[in-house]
Amino acid sequence: MGLICLCSQNVLQAEELFLNEVMPKDVQKKTGVAELSYKQRLALEKWLNETFVLKNPPERKKGTESLYLSQNIDNGHILELSDGSRWEVSPDDIDRAAYWIIPFPLYFVNNNDPADNTEWPQKIVNQNTNLGVKVRQIRAPNVIETPPEQQP
Repeated sequence: MGLICLCSQNVLQAEELFLNEVMPKDVQKKTGVAELSYKQRLALEKWLNETFVLKNPPERKKGTESLYLSQNIDNGHILELSDGSRWEVSPDDIDRAAYWIIPFPLYFVNNNDPADNTEWPQKIVNQNTNLGVKVRQIRAPNVIETPPEQQP
């Protein structure tokens, strides 16, 4: 079983702590963390991040660290991601998205619900909680163009 080592924030540079990354599911169950509501889990993570820093942060998979929620607009109606893209949230999921605080890593999955997958084709999933919201893109990612003299 791995140990979670925390130290005072004034010793190390802050590294974002996410319970699902640093605490195994069996330890979450044994300590009662698994029983916390979504809002309670966010409050605990916020307090831990304001008070402590992980001594040995977990390695993140290549490519997963690059996409984050960067802005929650209009109480969860629109989500802006770290790549500059904007996504409209399904009215059914706005209540959930309204509580998403920034930043956190995320990933996409296809919405496989035949009732609304044409209108809301994808889901943005909070990588820390594995909770997702149905979305549709309203602005493409920012594209950094290479000047013509640097193109192959």
